[in-house]
Amino acid sequence: APLSIYWNAAWFRLLGVGYPTLIVLNLFTLFFIIFLLRDWLRGIGGRFATFMSICVFLTVFAFCRNFYFGNFNYITPYSHPLVHGLAMLLCILCLLKRWENSQKTAVSVFIGVLFGLAIISKIEIAISAIAIIFSYFAAQFFDKKKSIGRKKIVTFTLAACLSIMSVLLLLSQIMPFENAVSGVFHQWILMFNGKLSVLNKSYFVMHNMGTDNVLGNIVIMFAYGV
Repeated sequence: APLSIYWNAAWFRLLGVGYPTLIVLNLFTLFFIIFLLRDWLRGIGGRFATFMSICVFLTVFAFCRNFYFGNFNYITPYSHPLVHGLAMLLCILCLLKRWENSQKTAVSVFIGVLFGLAIISKIEIAISAIAIIFSYFAAQFFDKKKSIGRKKIVTFTLAACLSIMSVLLLLSQIMPFENAVSGVFHQWILMFNGKLSVLNKSYFVMHNMGTDNVLGNIVIMFAYGV
């Protein structure tokens, strides 16, 4: 997931290297996520449900400190690709609401670019993006009244492929092309060769991610939210 690394590096170059730069940048990212959440939730629920959902997100997840490490939140995240990936997923969800009613090619292109970037992000984000797009296309297929048309699907697919190829070409300017491919698709390679599942079963990963005591950690998160 090289995108977040270069994104943060660009801001370090502009504002200087240090935690203050990351914290300010992540605060703006958090505000953007809240804006997207509000837009998406208002489409599936009322104002009260939207308000309560955002409150839960802010109190339980955004600023949480339910572990002795202080970097399992959205301000000082352990994994920036997950935070950036969530923003991309929410963008895709919000744009999909407008896609079927919009005749603008730009909407198809933007969704395709975001999908392509999500595919080469963290494997969790990539699988979630695939599930979102697959579910949407499946729903459109069975609902003939809301067909989005083949032209938009082709545009979406081309935009997704071009975004991935653009990242590969940019990275190949500073490293051998085979290294760029390996870096971009590293998590997919780990998943298919079985190394990712082995890594996730290690004590270090399970203990630090809370998967060694799921029920207990859920209780802690609930208590923190209360």
